Amino acid sequence: MTQTAKLSRKSFFQNFLSAIRELSQVEANQRNFILLPPGVASEENFLQLCNECYQCVAQCPHLAICVCRQQDNLFYGKPMIVAHEQPCYLCSDFPCIAACESGALQLEHSGSLNGVAKIDTERCLAFNGLFCRACVNACPLMDEALFINSAGLPQVNPEKCTGCGICENQCSMEQPAIKITFKA
Repeated sequence: MTQTAKLSRKSFFQNFLSAIRELSQVEANQRNFILLPPGVASEENFLQLCNECYQCVAQCPHLAICVCRQQDNLFYGKPMIVAHEQPCYLCSDFPCIAACESGALQLEHSGSLNGVAKIDTERCLAFNGLFCRACVNACPLMDEALFINSAGLPQVNPEKCTGCGICENQCSMEQPAIKITFKA
């Protein structure tokens, strides 16, 4: 016979409130998520070191880096990338990092961005029975970061995804069905 542990009312509510706090923190991260330029060691480090000189913005050959204008966002005034408008192509010579004199962008952290692609299966054409491979075909790491699974549907490998946003930019939906989101 197994014994069921009794949970006091106080413990129940403490656990419940703790779970709600964690969930709301994740939601806040998603709501305030900003895709940062390549070379960011951590969001905290970036916030401390970026002096808003905008040299990375000026040096980006693809015009992918812009300035955050969301006044209620922690990253207001900082460089960012809006993937559905213009993704980051992770240039081989990283002119944005070379232009950063404050150390907010560092070459040793240039392999990926602070986001990862996530497919909204409710909105994705492929998940709704239509043939579409726009995101997979556009991915620079096709068949590694973004691939067609055995069911014939697009799938993201979060371990390989760089968060560049090319997939989001190339999605054929008006509001992309694949988005770069907070990398947990």
